[in-house]
Parts: sequence; structure tokens; C-alpha cells
Amino acid sequence: MKTDQIVKDEEKFREILDKGKLTRDGPSEIELKKIENETALMQMKITEAENIRARYKNMITALKGENYRKEIKITEMTKV
Repeated sequence: MKTDQIVKDEEKFREILDKGKLTRDGPSEIELKKIENETALMQMKITEAENIRARYKNMITALKGENYRKEIKITEMTKV
């Protein structure tokens, strides 16, 4: 029974080898390139999200500063 499982596992491994997804030493060059491309795309999306977050953070900071300046103006006008 164990030999049947070993034979099935070997057949599955050969199928994977034939599809070019794996070599005896590990992932094939094609799979590695695909993984690298997916990783680069993910990193670009993360960078884009960080840039959007920073932009909104800067806008909020600017709006808070503008509101603060308006409050000072109103306070100065009411003192008179």
C-alpha cells in the first residue's frame, strides 16, 4: 500500500515537472518570474496606498491649521 502511494506521489510530481512549475531543485524560472512580478505589483499597490494615506493626512493637517487660523481671527475680532 505504501508503494502505491509513493508511485502516485511520483506521478503527481512528474505532472508538475512537465507543466514547468517545478524543477527537481525547486520552483522553475517561469514560476520564480511570475512570483517576482506578483510581488512587485503588490509592492506598487502598497506604495500607492501609502501615498494616498500621506496625501489625506497632509490635507487634514492643512485643514486643521486653516481652522485654527480662522478661530484666532474670530477671537481677535470679538476682543475688540
